[in-house]
Amino acid sequence: MRCANARYTDNETPVFGVIKADDETESDNIYWRDYARYWHGYLILLRPLLTVFDLKELRFLNQALQQLLIAGLCVLLYRRRRSLYIVPVLAAWLLMIPSAVAMSMQFSDMFYLGFGGLAVILWQGERLRGTDALPLLFMLFGILTAFFDLLTVPLLSLLLPACGLLMLNRQGSLRQYIAELFPCAVCWAAGFVLMWGMKWVLASVVLHQDVIGDALREIGICTADADGTGTAFTWKDVFSRNLRGIRDNISVPVISALYLIGCTVTAIRRGGIAQKGLPCALTAACVACAPFLWYLVASAHSYAHSYFTYRLTAATVMAALCAAAAFVPCDGPQLSADATASP
Repeated sequence: MRCANARYTDNETPVFGVIKADDETESDNIYWRDYARYWHGYLILLRPLLTVFDLKELRFLNQALQQLLIAGLCVLLYRRRRSLYIVPVLAAWLLMIPSAVAMSMQFSDMFYLGFGGLAVILWQGERLRGTDALPLLFMLFGILTAFFDLLTVPLLSLLLPACGLLMLNRQGSLRQYIAELFPCAVCWAAGFVLMWGMKWVLASVVLHQDVIGDALREIGICTADADGTGTAFTWKDVFSRNLRGIRDNISVPVISALYLIGCTVTAIRRGGIAQKGLPCALTAACVACAPFLWYLVASAHSYAHSYFTYRLTAATVMAALCAAAAFVPCDGPQLSADATASP
C-alpha cells in the first residue's frame, strides 16, 4: 500500500493536498510513503460493508454496535454477580471518547478486540481457567490484533481481558495470579509478534520488496528518543502527552473519585477493608502500569501519535478501579463466577 502525504501551505491544508494526489507524482508539498509493512486486515470487513452502506450509515451502525457491546458487558457483569465492576468498564469506555471511536474505522478494531475480549473472558473465563485453552485464547487475541490493528493501541486486547480475569477472582494469592496471567501474556505476545513476522514475510514474497528491512527500520524509528523532525523528548514528555485522556476528560477523574469514595463507604459498611484483596490489587496495579511500559518502548510512536495512543490508558483506569474494588469485602463467600453470594 502507498499513502499520499501532504504538507501545510499558505493556500491549503494537507487534507486538500492529499485529495489532489490522484497519481503518484511527487511535488514540493506531496510525497508518497510505502506502507507494505502494514497488513490493513480491517479492510476485509470494511470493503464489503462499504458496498452496502455509505460512510455515514456505517458510522451509525458502528456506534450502535459499540453501545450494544458495552450494554452487553454491563448485563454480563450483573448476571455474574460482578456489578461492582460496571463503573470501571464505563470509565474506560468514556476515556476512549466513544463518539470519536465510533466515527473512526481505524480506532474501532481495537475497541472490539479489547472490550470483546473482556466479554469473552467474563462469559467463559471461569470454565477456561486452569486449562491450556486460556493462554491459547490470549494467543488468538494477539493474532487478531496484529491482523486487524494499524498499530494504534494493540495492548488493549491483552490488558482488558486480563482485568476480566481479576474481576472473576479477586481473592486469590499473588502466586496464583502470576501463574495465570504470565502464560497468557507470553502467549499474547507470541501471537502478536509471529503474526507480524508472517505478514512481513508474505509481503516480501508477494510484492518483491524488502518489507522486513523496512519494518525493522521503522521499529528503530518508533523506539527512538526523537520524533520524525529530529526533536528530542523525554519519557516525561511521552507520559504527559498520553495522559491527556485522563487529564482533559473531566468525566473520567470525577467518576473515578466518586467510585473510590463509594468503594470506601461500602467497605466500611461491610466491616472494613478486605485484606485478602491485596494480591488482586497489586496485580491490578501492575496491569495499570503496563501501558506506560509500552509508551517507554514505543516512545517515538507514542509521542508523535499521542492523539490516539492515549486511549491505551483506558486499561490503566479500568485496572486501577479494579484494584480499589479488590478491597471491598464480598457480601458473602465468593465461590465462582456463577455464585450468587459474591457481589
